Amino acid sequence: MHVYIKQTVTVCLFICLCLSCTSRRMEHVALQQAGYLMEEHPDSAFSLLKSLSSLVGMTSEDKAEYALLLAEAADKNGYSLLPCDSLLNFALHLYDENAKEHAIALLYKGKVQQERTMPML
Repeated sequence: MHVYIKQTVTVCLFICLCLSCTSRRMEHVALQQAGYLMEEHPDSAFSLLKSLSSLVGMTSEDKAEYALLLAEAADKNGYSLLPCDSLLNFALHLYDENAKEHAIALLYKGKVQQERTMPML
């Protein structure tokens, strides 16, 4: 029994080591989870993204990804995109103009502008 536990632990450590060596960079776990939830549960993705206490410690790429995910989740849930405005500006400056993410940021930035010009009900 003791040998079986040692072998299991050794195999798990080996797998973790292999996965960590093949990864290009570690994406923020909450962003990954929000991405998985977005299609079927955008409300849960929005709640998860809003629950992040701070963006401090995130890479620039993760911050830009956060901006796009938050805008998408807000849009899918019918919430205002105005709070995403400065985050979208950050994403627009980070992504290359030919990148798909830049186009997505422009789409949501356009929706922010449209929301600003709408009369208040």
